[in-house]
Formats: sequence, structure tokens, C-alpha cells
Amino acid sequence: MPANRTQLYRRIIAVFLVTLFFTPIAIYSGSQVATKQNEPANISADLAEALVGKESNSMISVFAKFPDGASADEMVQSIQLAGLGSVQIRYAYQLIPMISLSVRVDEIQSLAKIPHIKEITLNREQQLLDDPIQRLHLS
Repeated sequence: MPANRTQLYRRIIAVFLVTLFFTPIAIYSGSQVATKQNEPANISADLAEALVGKESNSMISVFAKFPDGASADEMVQSIQLAGLGSVQIRYAYQLIPMISLSVRVDEIQSLAKIPHIKEITLNREQQLLDDPIQRLHLS
């Protein structure tokens, strides 16, 4: 009996090793950031709506969203290297990959072309208790 068990264990191990050897293994091919570097960032619908009718030299407050894992220093540096004259960085968040900034309306498209920016949204003041249901006036 022990000889049969040994042979059985050897066969099981051999089948396992052969299966492991011939199974395709996913190879890391880099991050999505590198593949989407040349695509402009998405401009949110609320920002696009806010831009309608604004003068080109007026300032607007926006959030620039970066890929997960981007540090505050990397985000600030990428904005500064773009050379946009009107950009004023208000705050670079540590826990979430976003920067709050003010920019001239006519430079929004240039901001969207900065590598690694995924999305640009309107920075609106919101309160914790902002609830559309509370705003309804039922008669």
C-alpha cells in the first residue's frame, strides 16, 4: 500500500507542476496612466454647463482628479510644469488624488491636456446637509 500511495502522490504533484508550468500567467504591462497619457481629461457635465456664457478671462474654481496612487507633490509638479499662467493651486489633497485650483476659463482645455489628469470637475461649495428633498416646498 505505501508504494501505491507514494506513486499516487508523485502523480498528483507531477500533474500539478505540469499544469502550473503550462498555465498562462498574466504579465504586468504597465499602468493605465502610461497608455492614456495623450488623451485629454474628461470635463464633467456640471463644469461644461458652468462654462457656458462665462467670459474667457474670468476665473473658475475646479478640481483636477489624478490616477490612484498619485502623490500631492507629483500632482502639483505636473500642474506647474504645464506652464499655464492663470492657474492658482488652492489645495493638493493627500488622501485622495485631487487638486483644488482656480483657472481662467480659456485655459480649461489646456488643463485637460496635462498628462495624468483624468477628470476636471466644478468645485462647488456643498454642505453636509445639502439634500434635494429638503429643498422641496410642498403646498
